[in-house]
Amino acid sequence: MVCTPSSPNGFLGSLEESYQRRDLVHLAAGSRVPLLRHHIWLVARGMVKLTCMNEQGEDVVLGLAGPNEPFGEPLTNLDLYEATTLCDCDLLCLSLDEVRQTPHLAYTLMQALISR
Repeated sequence: MVCTPSSPNGFLGSLEESYQRRDLVHLAAGSRVPLLRHHIWLVARGMVKLTCMNEQGEDVVLGLAGPNEPFGEPLTNLDLYEATTLCDCDLLCLSLDEVRQTPHLAYTLMQALISR
């Protein structure tokens, strides 16, 4: 599921325009994404598997996050939540403070969450 608002460059283009000076975090396939308490990750390129552990200790796949899709600890109430790259990925890390202080960013992320 990819969110593409009315911007001619789409969701990612809109974010890249707003955060041009920002470096993307590159992670190799099979890497764990560090889930930070007050940060949201956004997939720029690649695919991330979102999992949690059930009561029997087995991994349960919750979903996949692809290009233009946000994920992170603030977006779930599950314990033992993990994110693992399925291929080489470029990710953008956004603090909740940034999201709160930037109405356009907050709106764009909300649209991506709604489309999920």
